[in-house]
Amino acid sequence: MIDEKKLLTFAVVISLIGTASLYIYSANQDAERVEINEIDEKMLGSQVETSGFISNIVTLDDQYLVKLNGDQGNISLTTFIDNRVLSYIDEKDEVRTGAEVFVRGRIDIYEGEINMIVSRAGDFRVIENAYSSFTVPSELLDNAEWHEGMEHKIRGEVISITSVGEDTILELKPLNGEDCLLMVRIKEWDFTETYSISRGSIIVVKGSFEYDTYRGRWCIVSENQPLDH
Repeated sequence: MIDEKKLLTFAVVISLIGTASLYIYSANQDAERVEINEIDEKMLGSQVETSGFISNIVTLDDQYLVKLNGDQGNISLTTFIDNRVLSYIDEKDEVRTGAEVFVRGRIDIYEGEINMIVSRAGDFRVIENAYSSFTVPSELLDNAEWHEGMEHKIRGEVISITSVGEDTILELKPLNGEDCLLMVRIKEWDFTETYSISRGSIIVVKGSFEYDTYRGRWCIVSENQPLDH
């Protein structure tokens, strides 16, 4: 004869598993597939899934604000994504401007603007990497905490170049006319040995985006000599 206490425990476990499975199933089934330009106030409170191209990323206290553009680029959707959701992304380096992503979440409204709340792992993923292999300097500087420690490839014009100890420090100006400068530190490279790169050169450099505590600035740190383009 089965012990009543064991039977009750078994029933509770089965009930919990069933409830969890039903929740997961219903959450996935209730998400309606729509285009960004189809999202309106009639969908408030409902679960939807869509895709778009990242046009901006802003780091908040416990979440990220990711703005998505539709295929035509004239309609955008603001998504609020929990930190833990993006912590499950393997290709975090590719979550940047220009990348096409899939999102699933609840439609909400804040200060009169419709947005999406993404709070579950798996409800955000990269569909296609950004078209350009180069990262725009302003994107790094505007969202420094997000990009910290990531590898980026930068292209720009050398505004200044200086040897500091065993390293070389460069200031790069974006080629798109943006009014900002990005510092680049090439470790253990003395540009005066060859003078292959000088002020006015267009270069490509790949390295890690880090905070230079000595100079109090964000910068690209690389161990490879930049390429003259």
